[in-house]
Amino acid sequence: MIKLLLGLFIFTTLIFLFGWIRTAIIKNSFKTFDKALTNSSIGNVYDKNGREVFSWKKFRNGMFNLFSSVEWAKSLKEMFDLRKLTVFLLIASSIFAFAWYQGRMGAPVKVDLGHGKEAYIRLNGDFLHIDKNGYIFIEDKFGNKKKQIALKDIPNLKKKLAPIGLEFTPIAVVGAGMGTSGEGAIEAGAGVSFFRFWRWRLETFITSYPAIYLGTSYKLDGVGLKNSRVGVGVGKGFKDWKFDQSDTRAIIYFAVEF
Repeated sequence: MIKLLLGLFIFTTLIFLFGWIRTAIIKNSFKTFDKALTNSSIGNVYDKNGREVFSWKKFRNGMFNLFSSVEWAKSLKEMFDLRKLTVFLLIASSIFAFAWYQGRMGAPVKVDLGHGKEAYIRLNGDFLHIDKNGYIFIEDKFGNKKKQIALKDIPNLKKKLAPIGLEFTPIAVVGAGMGTSGEGAIEAGAGVSFFRFWRWRLETFITSYPAIYLGTSYKLDGVGLKNSRVGVGVGKGFKDWKFDQSDTRAIIYFAVEF
């Protein structure tokens, strides 16, 4: 019981950490794009203390512009407490991920040797038996089954099937980047993916701008692109690699893992 509670605590902590970093990357990348493309204060009216005041123009746009995604987003934000909803979803996700993982680890390993085929491999006094159905057992010399091999008994499979965890996967990226100075560029580069949660990834990479980014991406294996992903990142661009001439940059990118 203590082991299960400890595992759940670790899962929850990692998921909250992952969610916080991913949210920060997305938020800051959108802010950077917004600052580079538009002046976000245009259309706002402020008093002498810097507080936003009532504007008939904004009121009219909000009331009658039914097709404005911006106004719909503002309305939804008022309807829901997104912070509480996010916390709830993270907790629910951690419980689901942990339960799924624990259940999956107990599943027996099955190897397809072909119809009706079986195999025996001699171990230290015992045998590894792959039966006609493909299931794997450890048996003594008399054929008595001592243990059925499950996914949790194979470390590499156990690690690979975990919904969350550290990794070290090289990636190549190409995308469109833009800095707060307004300078845009098509950038290509390479880096490493270091953290995963289901299909989401956290990664860092260097591009040809030159720039260094921290990004978050979503794997496209659900649509058949097994080693591909799309993401957004935020980072620093360096003019001729001069670190005293840096600017904040954001990038939308496509990545391929190796």
